[in-house]
Amino acid sequence: VNVGGSAASSVSVSTALPALPYYAYVPGSIAGGSSRSVVGNTLGWTLSSLAVGSSATLTFQMASTSTGIPDGLTSV
Repeated sequence: VNVGGSAASSVSVSTALPALPYYAYVPGSIAGGSSRSVVGNTLGWTLSSLAVGSSATLTFQMASTSTGIPDGLTSV
């Protein structure tokens, strides 16, 4: 949420995906923002502007893989 006194512009958000063998990023699932990028294990979003009091939803999907699930872990 933009709690500032004016609209924010060119807002950049990024997240590094965890390197765990039992789940993986679903290619093409990144959504939201004005533009998106996937570079290695880092996902990035840019918001051209965000009005005062507004928020944005930025999403991506992960899927569990068939290998590498630790013993005793039933869901990811």
